[in-house]
Amino acid sequence: MADIKWSYEEFMCYVMIYVSHSDMEFTQEEKTKIVNAYGQETFEKQFAVFDELNDFQALNKITEYKDAFLSSPQAKEELLSKIKDQFFVDGYTDFEKEIYHFLEKLL
Repeated sequence: MADIKWSYEEFMCYVMIYVSHSDMEFTQEEKTKIVNAYGQETFEKQFAVFDELNDFQALNKITEYKDAFLSSPQAKEELLSKIKDQFFVDGYTDFEKEIYHFLEKLL
């Protein structure tokens, strides 16, 4: 498990950035939703982390922190709900549905 350096808000922001990029298109609407939820400073910090990683490393970052922040079924369901909401910002594609099901199992 990672040494906990992120807050819950930072973790959530990072996950939203990750899922927003899963369809290879990061729209202004997706960015705006994240910034409104977590703040510009948190978004910029977490986006910088995300931007430095390849796909495998980016996903691994989520798995490093999941035990710290998703310790209950309720916490997992809350995150999955937010992920689905984020997918719907610019349309919920078949590819995003597959990513959602993958994350359900991973988390």
